[in-house]
Amino acid sequence: MTNQRLAGRQLGKKISLRAGFFEGDIAFDIYGTGPSTAQVPIFVSATKACLTRGAPTRPSPFLEGALGFSWEAMSRTPLCLTPQDSAPTWSNTIRGSSSGDNPALSLFEKLLPKLLGNWAFVTGLIIPEFPLFSRLLAPSELLAEPGSERVDFYLPQARLVIEVDGQQHQRPLSKTLDDKRDQFLHSRGIKTLRIPTNDIRQNGKSLRKLIESMISIFESEPELAGYIDQTDIPKDKNLRIEITAAMRLQLALITLIETGHLPLDGSDWHLCVMQDFAEGENQDWAKAAAADLNNWFECFADIYQEQFRAPVVDWASDGVVIENLLLHRADEKVIASEHTVITTAAIQKLPLEGGRAFLSDPNAKPTPINLKNIPENCSSTALERLNRLVFGHESFRPGQLELLQHIFTGGNSLGLMPTGAGKSLTFQLPNLLCPGTTVVIVPIKALGRDHTAELDQYGFSGRSVNIDSSTAPEERELNYEKIRRGCFRFVFVSPERFQMDDFKSVIKTIAASGNLNFFGVDEAHCLSEWGHDFRPSYLTLPSTLKTLGPTTPVICVTATAAVNTLKDLQTEFNISDEMISYEMHRGRPELTFGVKHTKAVMGDLIKLVQSSIARFPSADANTPPGLIFSPYVNGETGALAIITELALKLPQLRLALFTGKKPQETDTSDLVGFFRSAAEHITNYEDYKVEVQRRWKRGEIDLVVATKAFGMGVNKANVRFTIHAGMPSSMEAFYQ
Repeated sequence: MTNQRLAGRQLGKKISLRAGFFEGDIAFDIYGTGPSTAQVPIFVSATKACLTRGAPTRPSPFLEGALGFSWEAMSRTPLCLTPQDSAPTWSNTIRGSSSGDNPALSLFEKLLPKLLGNWAFVTGLIIPEFPLFSRLLAPSELLAEPGSERVDFYLPQARLVIEVDGQQHQRPLSKTLDDKRDQFLHSRGIKTLRIPTNDIRQNGKSLRKLIESMISIFESEPELAGYIDQTDIPKDKNLRIEITAAMRLQLALITLIETGHLPLDGSDWHLCVMQDFAEGENQDWAKAAAADLNNWFECFADIYQEQFRAPVVDWASDGVVIENLLLHRADEKVIASEHTVITTAAIQKLPLEGGRAFLSDPNAKPTPINLKNIPENCSSTALERLNRLVFGHESFRPGQLELLQHIFTGGNSLGLMPTGAGKSLTFQLPNLLCPGTTVVIVPIKALGRDHTAELDQYGFSGRSVNIDSSTAPEERELNYEKIRRGCFRFVFVSPERFQMDDFKSVIKTIAASGNLNFFGVDEAHCLSEWGHDFRPSYLTLPSTLKTLGPTTPVICVTATAAVNTLKDLQTEFNISDEMISYEMHRGRPELTFGVKHTKAVMGDLIKLVQSSIARFPSADANTPPGLIFSPYVNGETGALAIITELALKLPQLRLALFTGKKPQETDTSDLVGFFRSAAEHITNYEDYKVEVQRRWKRGEIDLVVATKAFGMGVNKANVRFTIHAGMPSSMEAFYQ
């Protein structure tokens, strides 16, 4: 039998995607499908957006069950896909003279595989004739000559360029230009090795020197070492490869639907899936991938109330051939193939100045889906299914579904829900149904960082970002560019960020492109309580959001239910009574409260900590986590004085400090010592606070002493006690 070929496919055309479950070789290319031509159902676009919601993301519970693995137990180390083919075909790409003399091709095809020894596999990673200078936006003086945008050979994993220089490079002007090109690449962290064509022909000392230099560079590059070092390979690597192949197959199938090569009219699919990491065809991982994809289709079709019948898949050798080549990069054979071919992308990232890198993510922006496509009577059962698949919750908590239904009408909405009620879900889940960029305003840095860490756990890793005053200018500009390109699904910023022209320009851009789907205002009570005092940026926020995104819905959530706060929010954001979800009437019987009159704050504080720890014994012998709040950073009862006393009186506790400003006359390295465990050398206080939050979330800190710069909205399920070393300013402040 013969394999089916795809009508209308375009040789050499590719679709590049960045999606998978592990860092490392996560970007890939799909060849042989042609441009998107078919009008696809909304549930297909929503499924694609969901599968690419993170880079990396996490597998569905269905896929875990189908292939019999536990995601929580699986290694998360970067996945390095070592090329299986050390002799890729580039004979038409690597150019020689008109007489047929081609030293560069001889170097690539014959000499490097022979002379590099254990490193010969890098020929499967090398990209010939790569337009590196144009991709790095080099100055025009370096691009004046025809073909000058290209380098002869580029090995991205080693940040290495190899140039084969003909006789013309001996001219003074050419030498000067070569030096400038090498210097430009050096500014991007890329090394250049040059070899004259005659030295390749003679196979002499210069060639041996080139090989020695290459191997020396390879041995010093940790990224490249991951491809050859077999001593630390996770035991589950084969399974990691299989689920990576499953994700790529799912997106290839979606691409074939988008290009009209696979029907969704109830017809059967005839598929033949092959891979390069195992013998045979149509293996279990491929069948699990197709079943999982249909499960996603069914979920979103139920939400949008579209018709869908899962196609019966005929796994046969004469079906539509899809080659899933994880251990290959594209070469001329792949480009000319008559089948659909998936290959690991040769370029995973591009280096920038200052050691930074821009990740290869050309098609990150999801297909927009309008809120109007969500039916008014959207099935709560279907929404719960999506909630379970992505967020792991068996059902909605009180108030969540009601607020979601308000949001889906397209108007501004407000959720008044107690701490722990799951307010974050109400701006997280809508992003899956109306894919795009959700910009969330948070009052404190710690809350933005907490949101991004939580989204990482739900599979949005790499596509959510927190931008605050501690973000380096270069990183901030890079993030702004990624926002413009649609790379982020969630952006967390302070209200002050909306007073900056460069950020407002970014938001205008994505609003104009249709990629701005929601504004979220977390801890929305701060607009009313802080705006009139020390955060004037909150006062202008409603009008600014209206100007930047006139039709963009605003989702406000808070746990503070003061009457004046409610009125302020309704007035400023034009929220009607019908668009409010109110759940503050529910009691919290699991909480107990107490007030202690004291004349010896420190002494009584130590006793209270000891009694609180004794009150909540832990099954694993760890100290139950707690928080101590102080209104002050310095002073006799300030946060610094409290943690110092705790460290002296209770040396067994793992302690941390979190304040907005660094305490006076304090060495950050001394604060690191309170962790009571080995830690990297940290001298910057902002870096220290990031580490505190990370350790706190991971259960590596018993007690955090903080001001109000920490705590508000930060999600940690097992906190057992909080102590205020001073009277909060109001009941609302205490509740927060």
